Amino acid sequence: MNSHNVFYTSGIVFLLTFPRVQQCIKTFNWYYSLFSMGKTTSIMSHIFRTNTHRTIVMFAVLLLITMSQGQLSLQPMALPTAHGDKLSLDYFEEQITWLMKLAHMPSLSICLIKKDAIVYTHCFGYANLRKKTLATEETLYLAGSISKVVTATALMQLYEQGRFNLDDDINTYLPFNLRNPSYPDTPITIRMLLAHQSSLGNKEILPFIFLSLLNVSNEFLQEFFTSQGKFYTPGIWRNVPPGEEAYYSSVGYDVLGYLIEQLTNQSYETYCHDHIFTPLNMHNTSSQLTNLTKNNLATPYLWLLGHYIPLPNYEIDNLCAAAGGLQTTANDLSHLMIVHMNNGTYNNIHLLNKETIDLMHRIQYPGSEKHNIRRYGLGWCIGPTLPDGTHLEGHEGAVPGGNSYMLYSSSEAVGVIYLTNQYSYIVKPMELLSWIGLRNRLFLKADTIFRV
Repeated sequence: MNSHNVFYTSGIVFLLTFPRVQQCIKTFNWYYSLFSMGKTTSIMSHIFRTNTHRTIVMFAVLLLITMSQGQLSLQPMALPTAHGDKLSLDYFEEQITWLMKLAHMPSLSICLIKKDAIVYTHCFGYANLRKKTLATEETLYLAGSISKVVTATALMQLYEQGRFNLDDDINTYLPFNLRNPSYPDTPITIRMLLAHQSSLGNKEILPFIFLSLLNVSNEFLQEFFTSQGKFYTPGIWRNVPPGEEAYYSSVGYDVLGYLIEQLTNQSYETYCHDHIFTPLNMHNTSSQLTNLTKNNLATPYLWLLGHYIPLPNYEIDNLCAAAGGLQTTANDLSHLMIVHMNNGTYNNIHLLNKETIDLMHRIQYPGSEKHNIRRYGLGWCIGPTLPDGTHLEGHEGAVPGGNSYMLYSSSEAVGVIYLTNQYSYIVKPMELLSWIGLRNRLFLKADTIFRV
């Protein structure tokens, strides 16, 4: 062993003599088991196997992060050694509660799915902290961009009816001209909008949300997208030809919501209610507060400067409903998830053809994800990948006061949904790590449920 290794090892052993450091290591052991999906139970086994500077820096930085979070009053749970302990429901729910505290989630609603059935559902924490209102299966959460799955599903119903072709120019159906001014001769197709390939950006989303809160109708879209419009800014477009690069765009889905209204002569909300929510028994789902039970609404929170800041219950309707206005329960959302996991069918209700579902879940523009970690189908994200190599797909959502995940593994036919009532756009490292750990732990739990 050379002098550098002796110094490194001696330093680690010296650190381990401090109780506070020992507690940190226990915490990291627990985190590490989540991120490695159970493959490695101790970060120390990795530390002592590796002598790279990268590992030294990783250990030091993670140690400092943990010690700076003020979370050490939470006693880290010892990792289970017996196989039966790993399958313990109490142990699993204790882990979830611990992760919630680290991620500052006032409440959390979980639903695990296998094929076409719910196999586990549970609610944690408080829908309203001041009133100590416990979260229940009826608690409603802001689902954010999971709304895009609803929008895409609605459009693909109309596609099956022959109302349009995916590669049609969107201008065929709009009362205004939608063109990137830098590429005026390149049509923007419906497929491009569904797959985030339209060359529309996402930087101007805040004005859309603000006007949506004022219930501005979709007819105002032309004021944003056309150069003569009152609210037009060049930054709404990216300087790339439509169809060349994937770039996530919520405003593109606002256009698709308007397309649904143009094709059906119904409001977006009415169409989704009649053709998706009602057939799927999603009776606690809407983008309009008037259609929801007020007492079931989770209070949205921001976590800022060490405090939960409550927001009033709000709706993102009309202008932005198709991109991020959905409010729902984990149980309701599971019905839509099952449609996408079960070839277009839920509880013998046929919503879409299998071929259409396969098309939605297929990458539309391979190799175009220059600015994105994930690739896109039609209203569907392909990615991320779990540490054990399991590929996930589905959608996530985040709006002020609400964060949501609807993901599944097609290879395992396992789906996970979780909703919470806190999101502030200012995410600390420990919160991000906790979200990743939560996702991994839920899929690990789902796997153990189905193997037992």
